[in-house]
Amino acid sequence: MAIPVIEMGNLKGNEKERFMAEMGKACEEVGFFQLKGHSVPLELMERVKKVCSFCSPKKARSYRFIQSLCSVII
Repeated sequence: MAIPVIEMGNLKGNEKERFMAEMGKACEEVGFFQLKGHSVPLELMERVKKVCSFCSPKKARSYRFIQSLCSVII
């Protein structure tokens, strides 16, 4: 199974409908997707990956613990 890659694009007019349809289909059929064309800085994505690799759901005692880690990232 391939990971769906969705181009975010401009999101004006029909583009927004296309994007939402592709995202919905990917979530229903696969459960996740890769998003291209967004404006999230590479540095922030790397920081999120680092925290995610450190803290698996099994290690987290609660949702609040995960939230506190995320607030450090942003």
